[in-house]
Amino acid sequence: MARQNVASYLFDPFGLVGAAPDDGLQRAAVLAARAFGAARAMVTIDVGSQLYVAAGSHGIDCGLVERAASPCARVIASGKPVVIADLASTAAFSAHPALTGATTYVGVPVTAPSGAVVAALSVIDPANPHVDFDEIAVLGDYAKLAGDALARRGRDISDPLTGIFTSRYLADQAAVEWQRCARERQPISVAMIDVDHFRAYNDAFGRSRGDILLKKVARLMSAQFHRPGDLVGRHEGREIALVLPGISPIQAEMMLNDALRVLRREALPHQGSDHGVVTFSAGVSGVMNAAVAELEKSDLFYRADDALQDVKAHGGNNVRSWAGQARS
Repeated sequence: MARQNVASYLFDPFGLVGAAPDDGLQRAAVLAARAFGAARAMVTIDVGSQLYVAAGSHGIDCGLVERAASPCARVIASGKPVVIADLASTAAFSAHPALTGATTYVGVPVTAPSGAVVAALSVIDPANPHVDFDEIAVLGDYAKLAGDALARRGRDISDPLTGIFTSRYLADQAAVEWQRCARERQPISVAMIDVDHFRAYNDAFGRSRGDILLKKVARLMSAQFHRPGDLVGRHEGREIALVLPGISPIQAEMMLNDALRVLRREALPHQGSDHGVVTFSAGVSGVMNAAVAELEKSDLFYRADDALQDVKAHGGNNVRSWAGQARS
């Protein structure tokens, strides 16, 4: 399922929306259904304004569902098991595709490595509709399998230093967003960002302070580019890459200039810079209509990098869009 209707969810911390079903989550759902003799089982993730069915047994499709239509919302909100003996007692549940014709629901919370409840593992119409405490504890064991799968997925997609996406995951999702923007005839932009004179900063303050600085810049970019669908990832070493679906190069350049002004106002001392404070350089590239663009997705990254190198060659502390520079 491609990433669609991105305005309807707020965040996707495990990169599940629009991705292929995670094998670990799928296994937890299948095992839970088998253990309870249930007609169906599913893992439902909290993605903000909606929920996302991320894995399911017996033909359950992945997809976004309204919070009001899902009893999983009760599990996630309370952090406790929920048993509903009569699903028909709540009319809104009839809008949930996986609950069509179902009678009984049993759900338990799934926790992230942080301890926060981020999902629910649930079985629908178990063989024994009168689930007791011991059986709920068994379902909780399968929920731990789902939590382990989320932990593994988090390590795979998140850069351990900065917390933003890894380069590999960014590239994979950039391909998804490129196809979506081509299909929907929307603009898409890419940006490459580099902290100015970062080596001199490390020499002056030490590598640990340099790591802290990278985290600061990563957080700044995540705060500035936080729309659904925006991708912020670590590219190579100190560089940060952005993929911005639905955003024109001009808009991306304006937003990056806003971020640069925010960083300048922080006035982080940098003795190795001509500006005396920490700044960054950024290059932007994009197309107004990916459906008719006669270039590959990778060309956007190359062009953004060309624009970045041009900024750095002229002193940095600036944002510039690609303007036809030839790669050396």
